[in-house]
Amino acid sequence: MTPSELLKKLPSKVSTKLAKLKNTIFASLLERKVIVRHQGKKIFSMRNYTWTTEKRARTFETKEPETLRWIDGFSNDETLMDIGANVGIYTLYAAYRGHKVVALEPDALNFALLNLNIKDNNFSELSTAYPFSLHRDSVIAELHMQDYNWGGSQKSFGRSVDWQGKPFTASFSQGSAGISVDEFVAKTDNCPDHIKIDVDGNETLVLEGAPKTLANPKLKSILIELYSGHEEYEHCIELIANAGFTLNERVGWAKKARKNHTATENHIFFRTPAKPAALEK
Repeated sequence: MTPSELLKKLPSKVSTKLAKLKNTIFASLLERKVIVRHQGKKIFSMRNYTWTTEKRARTFETKEPETLRWIDGFSNDETLMDIGANVGIYTLYAAYRGHKVVALEPDALNFALLNLNIKDNNFSELSTAYPFSLHRDSVIAELHMQDYNWGGSQKSFGRSVDWQGKPFTASFSQGSAGISVDEFVAKTDNCPDHIKIDVDGNETLVLEGAPKTLANPKLKSILIELYSGHEEYEHCIELIANAGFTLNERVGWAKKARKNHTATENHIFFRTPAKPAALEK
């Protein structure tokens, strides 16, 4: 006998109480949160649905300290475009620092958590989330996922390649709308001051859809996660460098993996200052 069948056989008062209890437990699980602290201070909360979301909160200060330093360096009233925002840990930090954030995350589960996290922390006036995949073109395609879970990563839009550029078999695929960075910026009429890109292997397609944005002097810096063994790695570096940016920092989150060339690394680029006209040859 299934639980539903058993519930039907119970007296109505008992079954009603059990149903209410089940709803209460379910609601409490949806409200479960973890506090993110920085330098000993509570800075925001995150919905805590799995060990993955909890880990993202617990490793906030240690996983990517270079990303925190990068955001700390933003000037007042500057805007961040967070491409591949996941559940929004860096979107939330930038908003906490007082910056406006445009967050793009196509995964349905992560997009839901991203919005809940923004709402829970009263960052709605600073942060807006969009459920788009960034691509070279405007296209409707599938978002292929290796890890389909709250807070999961390893996704690829329009093709099934992982962060190393190697083909993978998806555990689940969902539909998604793709849009180029340039088209998104044109439609929202707001070029960001800084762009963060974390798309697990599809970096080339994102950059190829952003030539106008990359050339816009308003854009000051780019943080992009890249794997040097990816066959498209050099092309990504060229696209950014040719737009007038200089690599300032390259940091891997795992020293051992970086030593063995098996880890992605955060590459931080800043726009190369223009030479004074008198010095140009």
